Amino acid sequence: VPWTQNFRAKGVVTALGASDRPQSIQATIPGRIEAWYLFEGDTVKKGDTIARLSEIKSAYFDPELVERTATMREAKSSSAEGYQAKADALERQIVTLRQELVLKRKQGRNKLDQSRLSVGTLEADLAQQEAQVDIAAYQEVRTDSLFGRGLKSLSDAEGKMLKTRAERAKLTALENKLDQAKTEVIQTELQLSAIEPEYQGKIAKAQSDRQSALTEFYGSMG
Repeated sequence: VPWTQNFRAKGVVTALGASDRPQSIQATIPGRIEAWYLFEGDTVKKGDTIARLSEIKSAYFDPELVERTATMREAKSSSAEGYQAKADALERQIVTLRQELVLKRKQGRNKLDQSRLSVGTLEADLAQQEAQVDIAAYQEVRTDSLFGRGLKSLSDAEGKMLKTRAERAKLTALENKLDQAKTEVIQTELQLSAIEPEYQGKIAKAQSDRQSALTEFYGSMG
């Protein structure tokens, strides 16, 4: 048989029952132990009642606690739906902004191509007008010479002079148009270069707002 050893001693039993000495129990809510249903050495199985707890938190004495809790749950559910709707709306906004970015790029490049084409056309017109001015000036000088020799009338000489002035006026107008067209090219280039940062900033903000909405959504679901 197993070896055993006995001895005798004098003493006093101080706490035979579990309720007579400090005990600790893990509970999901704060409370106070009202009664123990088990004693030391008892056999327990899953589902047995060990002790009865009483509430010590004043909120749990609310007679409308269940209704208030249901209302709070509905409010949190509505809040979660609102955050989800906001996140979905921002996602659609991001898609729209990206589509707008592509469209703005295309429009800006088309405008830049048109501006450059206009500059090229005006430069060609200017070169042709310069030739017309040279021709008119030559004819004016020649007519003046013939007028001096009595071979041309005064009206002919004056007509050639007016013709030269008209051609020079056209040249000046073309030069002004060419300057405006070149300025438009520069402005279009600047606008085109600003499109990317502008829309990337808008997209980044929408993404940040969407992330915040999702964070609030998951927080309200907790």
